[in-house]
Parts: sequence; C-alpha cells; structure tokens
Amino acid sequence: MSEHEAVRLFAELREDATAPTESELRELAHAASSEPWRAVPVERSGAARWAHGPRLAAVAIAVALLLGSGLGFGLASSLTPTGSARPAAGGLGFLPARDWTILQSGALDVDGKASAIAANVALDPRDGLGRAPSATLRSLRANGIVVYVTFGARGDPAVDVAFPARELPLELASATRATSGEYRLRAGVGGYNVDARVYFGQRRPRPQVVDAAEQQLGRLVVASERVTIFARPSVVEAGGYFTLFGSVDNGRANEVVDIERRECGSSSSFFLGVEATRTEDGGSWSTRRSAPRITTSFRAVWNGTASAEVTIRRRAVVGLRRLGPGRFQVSVGGSQFWRKHVLIQRFDRRLGTWKKVRTVVLGRQGTTPGAYGTFTARLPRGTQLRAAMSRAQAGPCYLNGVSATLRT
Repeated sequence: MSEHEAVRLFAELREDATAPTESELRELAHAASSEPWRAVPVERSGAARWAHGPRLAAVAIAVALLLGSGLGFGLASSLTPTGSARPAAGGLGFLPARDWTILQSGALDVDGKASAIAANVALDPRDGLGRAPSATLRSLRANGIVVYVTFGARGDPAVDVAFPARELPLELASATRATSGEYRLRAGVGGYNVDARVYFGQRRPRPQVVDAAEQQLGRLVVASERVTIFARPSVVEAGGYFTLFGSVDNGRANEVVDIERRECGSSSSFFLGVEATRTEDGGSWSTRRSAPRITTSFRAVWNGTASAEVTIRRRAVVGLRRLGPGRFQVSVGGSQFWRKHVLIQRFDRRLGTWKKVRTVVLGRQGTTPGAYGTFTARLPRGTQLRAAMSRAQAGPCYLNGVSATLRT
C-alpha cells in the first residue's frame, strides 16, 4: 500500500465512517508491518507518544488506530434506541509523522476539553497533557518546533466569538505573533474551538523550519461527532440553574436539536423528550435549565443521531430545625430516604472540625412527603449544629448533602 493510498483510505473512511471489523484493522496494520515502527503508550486513558518511524507505516497504522483503537482516536457510536443512526468518526489530535513526537488525549473529557502536543524534539518528562509544555520550551533548540493545541466544545456564544470558523488544514499565515518565537491561531472547526500555539526555538526561524511547522499543523485532525452535548456546571443545588450546550457537525444555523432526559432510578432505558432548541451560525446550540429534582442524564438528538450522555447531579436536600428546648428534627426530601441514616454534628472551635453527636434514622411522617427523624441533645448554648448525609446513604441518585448550620 502506498502512502497516497493510505491517506486516500483515511479520507474515504472519514466520509463513510462505519465501524471497521477487527480483521480489517489487522489487515491494514499488517500492510505496514514490513517497515519498523513503534508506539509507546503514555497513559492507559488513551494518550500515546509516537516514536519515529517510516511515514508510510505511520500513516497506514494511524488509519487503523484512528478508527478502531484507544490510542487517542475512536468511533463515537450512536445512542438512539432504534439503531437507525450511523456512527461517526471522532478524533482530536495529530497524525503521526517521522521525526515528530506526539502526545495527545484524543477526545474531550467530561469538562469538554482536550489537548495535543507535537514536537520535533524530545518532550521533557515533566510536561504532560492539559498545560503548555513549559519545561520543553525552556530548553528548545534553535531549529526546534513545538505545536501545542487545546480543544473545547463549541456552543457557548461568549466563547465561540473568539474562534472564527475555519477549515482544515490550518495555516500559519492566519496566525498572529503572540510573543517572540510564539504564534497563535484560533479557529472554530466543526463542533470544536481549536486554539493552536506554535513555538519556535529562535526568534526568526529559517524558512525550512517554518515549512516543517506548517506541514505539522496540516496534520491536525478534527473529526467531529455528529452532535455533541456538554453541561456547565455538572452539580446543581436546589433552586439553581445549569446550561446544556453543544454543536452539530454541519455547522448550519436553525438546525433542530432535541434535548432528552432519563432520571436516575428510572425503570425504563429510554429517554424522554424535554425540549427542542435551534442551532446558531456555526452549528452551536445552548439552553439554560433549572435544577432537576434528581440526578438526571441528558442527551442531544439531531437528524436521528444521539450524542453521548451528560449527567447533572443533585445533592440530597438536608434540613435541620429546632422543635423545642433540646429537641430537633432533621429532614431529607424524597421517600427514597426512609430508613437512611443522617449524622448530627457539632462544630469544635478548638480543633476547627465537625464532631459527631449522634446518628438519626429517617422515617415517614404521616402523609408528608420526604423522610424525617427527631432527636434530643443537651448542648451548650451557642453550639453550632448541622445534619450531614453521606454519599453512601444518599446514593445512587444523589450526592452527599449538608444542612444549614443551626446555633443552639
């Protein structure tokens, strides 16, 4: 297989990205196995550092790995219950190349962030993903190049405005000079905001060094999922709000995106429709919602394709009040907390910590919704008291919760 054929195959697979079989992946990898190469895993989570190797082998195996492995790229599968939607290729980072070291996360994390580093020098062991490779940059040789790219999810209008829509490959000509030897390029590509920084080892790099950086920037892959969803924040208190946001891969405005939810503890595996929203220019969408009553998973559905799920978590709502001299009542919203335990604590000013007073078992109180418990306690006047429910007692559908402080 020639290098041209390998690259063509990758392009075709991106256009028609049905999941390859294991035998197809093995065949493709075997086609390149006659030339030596090696990939050294850096993290089990999927990041990989690619060592030097013949370009044909790297490209061919990259095609297989990009579409079927855990080394930074993979297939984003549809979640629609009908199974009518097709998976789409999803991956963020650089294709491997001779004489370049690459370290990348390959996909957005739960916060909607990802990063990738490409360098024509060895990376300093102190540098890792999620931050600029400052240790490597401090000792960057004259002909050295480091390309550091961060990826974020589109959908927040306040952020997206700083990332003008561009198409791959990105070009240094569009970058601005940030500092001596550093160039920065921001771009909205598909459903992602791409922030690329190119560092040179000298203030005025030679033309061949600039050309090498341009070529590496051209190896940047931004293979979007068809529809994405993210949440901010992911933990919401009672009475609070959160924002769901994401994008669709055609980049068009006025596309209808359906938001669906499934509550924790639901006996059904299906999602229920919540609302429909429309995309803005560039394909981004967002919607603000009030806190759900219980930990709830959301997804976005567009043109029959469902996104991955995001989960908004709720804390147990714990209350504490005085009934009379030395008598107190603790409450937690929801009948699922019957027979659960709540810890009563007092604040120790000397140690600056909360100390256990007693444990209360919750039960029902007539037809009143929620779970309740009463207790008595002889405490000095002015003692700060609170009720706390642990994650083990609140779970699986709530996080731990703490009441407001009550002073005796």
